[in-house]
Amino acid sequence: FIDDSIPILGVNSDPSRLEEIFGDEKKDERRSRGALCGITATNVHATLPQILYGDISPGLRSRIQCLVRSTYTETRLPPSLNDLLITQPIPAAVSRFRLALCKGKAKPSFNINDDEDELFSFNVWSSGMWIATPSGSSAAIFNAGGFKMDIRSRNLQYMVREHMIEEGMTHHLKSAGHSIIRPDEMLKLRWNSQNGAVYVDGQHFKHNLELGDEIRVDSHAPYLKIFDQRS
Repeated sequence: FIDDSIPILGVNSDPSRLEEIFGDEKKDERRSRGALCGITATNVHATLPQILYGDISPGLRSRIQCLVRSTYTETRLPPSLNDLLITQPIPAAVSRFRLALCKGKAKPSFNINDDEDELFSFNVWSSGMWIATPSGSSAAIFNAGGFKMDIRSRNLQYMVREHMIEEGMTHHLKSAGHSIIRPDEMLKLRWNSQNGAVYVDGQHFKHNLELGDEIRVDSHAPYLKIFDQRS
């Protein structure tokens, strides 16, 4: 758990080359795009001294805070820099959950206010859902039909995957399956499938879900302080 007190600098030692990206010739797929790297092997000698002497300041990137409340336990997942995927472990299975957008922050159960201001809620049958930060908005959620966000935004973006719309659902609730979570809001899910999982930034970290688990998500994880290409 790196908080916002530690600045991070990534050096892309083998960056992709423009002539390889846009050329017709076969390219070396082992090269790195380095989206989170502030400098590359070609400019490290010129840029690193500027960083060390304070001429370049780090930027801040939002991360996702996620709390999972089960019958007897409550788990705070690692902050997510890119996205969360909440779904059934079996791709062909239906993910069932109740989705609600509420005012306030994702708090532990001992600190939950009973009169949470719920903006809307509805039942969802789908293939799960994506929740992405601005950093992750150009990746999986974008390819699923989402939109790119300002990299310095504090908002999060969420999207229900392959949403099976109930008959009679209002246009407002239909559109509520893909929207943003503002800093003063949180997304709340009640998991209604027998099994499920929350995947944090890909397959590297997985938290299993059971029927009845409650998932709370907001943008109040510690920022990542990073020297990136926008610093």
